[in-house]
Amino acid sequence: MGTPSYILPNGKRFDSLHLDELYPDRESKDEAGQRYQKMHEQYWNSSDRMLKGPLDRVQLDLSEMLLLSALIYWDFGITNQSEECIETCQQMRKIVIEELADYEKSKLPHGDHSFRIMEIVGILQCIHKASYVIKECGLVVKIYGLNGKDCPLYEISDG
Repeated sequence: MGTPSYILPNGKRFDSLHLDELYPDRESKDEAGQRYQKMHEQYWNSSDRMLKGPLDRVQLDLSEMLLLSALIYWDFGITNQSEECIETCQQMRKIVIEELADYEKSKLPHGDHSFRIMEIVGILQCIHKASYVIKECGLVVKIYGLNGKDCPLYEISDG
């Protein structure tokens, strides 16, 4: 397993060993520059531990990723959703989970596919936790005015 690497929203790639390349004043040896980098480093380490690592371990194929995306889309836990919306989301998630079960059965017709389904559904919890951390880190970035040249945290709204 190599060094964790990331793709930014602008399409650039970088690895976690070169975090300093993301920030505009990376040549600075002053305390503020070091603190700036240290705060961002926590975000990337959390991202790797909470989301990227589990996703890498599960190794989703394209169909599984699409079905996982559908489960995320039909989230019924969003604040201020109407009862009708919650009901629709629950119905759609049931259909998506049935599709996932059918897909996994087709891949492994004579075996136990339940563990694989639980692995995939378990990723939802990782995504939920990572989403919370991303929002918190984004808020810290805004509070301290830490806007690195390619840092996606600066773009994240706190609302």
